[in-house]
This record gives sequence, C-alpha cells and structure tokens, in this order.
Amino acid sequence: MICTDTDECAERVIEILREGGIAVFPTDTVYGIGAYLENRKAVGRIYKIKKRPLSKPIAVLVSNMKMAEEIGKVNNTARRLAKAFWPGALTIVVEGREGKKVAVRMPAHRFALKISVKPLATSSANLSGAPAPAKFEDALIEGAGIYVDGGSLPGKPSTIYDATTNKIIREGIISSKVLREYI
Repeated sequence: MICTDTDECAERVIEILREGGIAVFPTDTVYGIGAYLENRKAVGRIYKIKKRPLSKPIAVLVSNMKMAEEIGKVNNTARRLAKAFWPGALTIVVEGREGKKVAVRMPAHRFALKISVKPLATSSANLSGAPAPAKFEDALIEGAGIYVDGGSLPGKPSTIYDATTNKIIREGIISSKVLREYI
C-alpha cells in the first residue's frame, strides 16, 4: 500500500505499526523503515528486510523528551544537545534501560513525529551498505506493509553523537563544528 504524507495516511500507518507491521516513511533527512520498538518480532523483520547484521543497532525515533527518557538514561550532555537540536537531525546515543546503548532521535518532520506515538525503531529504507534513500522511488525496499510518499528529502543522514563516551560517531547534516559548541 502506498499513500502520501497526509493525516489520513498517518492514521493508517499508526494502525499498521500497532498491528506489528512495518512502514517506510519520510523523515527530515532520508526515508526510514520502522516498526514500534515494543514489537521485537517486527523489529527483527527490519533487520531481515535490510539484510543488516544484528550487531549493528538501529535508532529509535521519539516524539518528545519524556519518551526518550522512558527508553534511555538521558544524561546532562544528551539533555543539552536535545534542547539545542531537537526536533532535528541529531541522533543521541544514551545508556538504555536494558543496559545496552540506544540511539534516540526526535526528527523535525511532521509526518515522522505524528507516527511516533510510541518509540519507533528505525533505520534508513535501504539494503544494508547501500546509499540512504532521499527519493521515494529509491525507498521501495521490499517487505514493508505501507509506503509513504513524502517527495524528495535532503538525503544527508543525521549526525550521531554518543553522549556516553562524548564522541561523534557520524557527521551528518549537523557539522561537528556546530555540535562542539553545545558539548
């Protein structure tokens, strides 16, 4: 099923995700593929669809700081960065509630925020190792239950900062120079 990024489409995506389905949708950076974090089986299917090694974690999209705090221990550095850059293209790695690190992001995209009614395990909608899709036609990875056409996106991924080790993991849209001003 394909729809455009309307409110009606968002309601359908939420319904599919709640039923354990997988969605491909636009964000403020690239197209993502996601499932609600609470459904471990659906999250496992994302890895299979992408042919991604289980050793490579995927990020979790949230729609507010309370949700981020429920899945991870947000330290002072993470809180300061979130205040400065969220919603936006910064993924912050924090200590997870289950003892493992978790990468959390609040995207600056109306549709992505709207469907993040629960923590949304997300990765770019591409096969592992392939370029992240900025165009809808490049995001049609086989295996999702619904695909949302959000037009062309910026195409540069989010910057990833590990607030547990104070290191930039990946420089994306937000430059390391800008990020360092807030660390």
